[in-house]
Amino acid sequence: MLAKYFSLIIFIISFLIYKSKKTLVLLDDWNNVETNSLFWKQISNMGYEIDFKMAVDKDIKLTNFGEYLYDNIIFFAPTFSDTKKNEINIQNLLKFIDDGHDLMIFGSSDASKFMRELVNEFGVDYDDYNSELKDSLYLHPNYGINGLNKQLLDLYDEEIIISKNIIGINNIFNKPKGYILYKGIGMDLDPQNKYVFPILSGDKNSYSVSKTTGEVYSNGEHIKLVNGYQTRNNRRIVVLGSTDVCSDKFYYLSMNEDNKSMLDSPNSIFCQDILNWNFQRTGILKYKNVKHNNNEGKTLDTYRIKDYLEYYIDILEYDYKTDSWKNYESDDVQLTFLMMNPYYINQMKRIYGKPTYYAKFRAPEKHGVFKFIVDYHRVGYSYIFSSTKIPLRPFYHNEYPRFIPCAYPYYLSVFIILGSFIIFSILFLYKRHNFINYFKCHTYSFLTIWFLI
Repeated sequence: MLAKYFSLIIFIISFLIYKSKKTLVLLDDWNNVETNSLFWKQISNMGYEIDFKMAVDKDIKLTNFGEYLYDNIIFFAPTFSDTKKNEINIQNLLKFIDDGHDLMIFGSSDASKFMRELVNEFGVDYDDYNSELKDSLYLHPNYGINGLNKQLLDLYDEEIIISKNIIGINNIFNKPKGYILYKGIGMDLDPQNKYVFPILSGDKNSYSVSKTTGEVYSNGEHIKLVNGYQTRNNRRIVVLGSTDVCSDKFYYLSMNEDNKSMLDSPNSIFCQDILNWNFQRTGILKYKNVKHNNNEGKTLDTYRIKDYLEYYIDILEYDYKTDSWKNYESDDVQLTFLMMNPYYINQMKRIYGKPTYYAKFRAPEKHGVFKFIVDYHRVGYSYIFSSTKIPLRPFYHNEYPRFIPCAYPYYLSVFIILGSFIIFSILFLYKRHNFINYFKCHTYSFLTIWFLI
């Protein structure tokens, strides 16, 4: 009996301690719960509890006694305007991200001023208020587009554009076997912002045009449809210009003959990919086992100038499918060896079959405090920064070489002069009169030989 009660108590305590992951979904239309039901199902299948709320509700709270109630927020309210009646404002959302949480923003052709100001914080700019996206191919079968849903072709809707122009990153964003459908607004990115990047861009057949004047704003790949932003603390924001791209309708219409269900369609797979990235399931790197030593394999507190140094670091990538860490494979990891300014920037090599990257080089002839730095920033992956300090000392007085090979001619000249002086002294002392007369006759010859020596 006691064992049963004890196990029950343990279960209750673990249940109280356990806190499931929660996602706040902010809406401006309750119908979106039904129109995007498969998208919400994908989130639930990832182990997240979804809390639907209207963005204008007065009782919305992000924190309770200083603790956040949600792990991430999906802003599915493109027409929302800040009413200042709840905690949903730009300042609080930015603090939510800075404190270690993620955000996904859905826009549309009717995006409000608030939404435009919000995405501007992440280097994204929606097209003008009166703009719309169109497809110059009109989705007509006569234009030679194969592999599209026949019902989609029957729509003849020039406002639904198709694209395959996805940024290809291994294990993160995969190229679909069909076309991704999109209906909404185009975006532009700040070229000076290094933290934002396009995930999905327009295809050559798409263009953004003014509804009133017919003026074309941009076309082709210049149109950004879905964008990613990764902060310095590795928090992630996804900005979309469409609420339809992850809708049940587009999941169905993007299906082709290779798909068995709507969750296998290109739109469904694409939305799953951006969910995985935004929810920190893909593109997660970590490092460990940072080591350094000399060419004898000894790790020292202080190294000497001109020593041969070796540096090792393990880099791992998270695999959410197996909930484990696997070897990260890349050929663009660099090691910087610097003191104030970089002295060396070395391309690191990977030990085959292991997560270990290494670099070998000779320390410069400059003593001081140096750093081994691995600062790895790649699009789609979490940032890695490792810094290790080591001092370099000069040679001790007894460590300098006794004889320098390049000075051998000077050593030889010393002995020649010494020998010449001894010979001169012997001749001068024992054959003085003859030597003096001989020297007077050949003074210039002796001086020339002397200077040559």
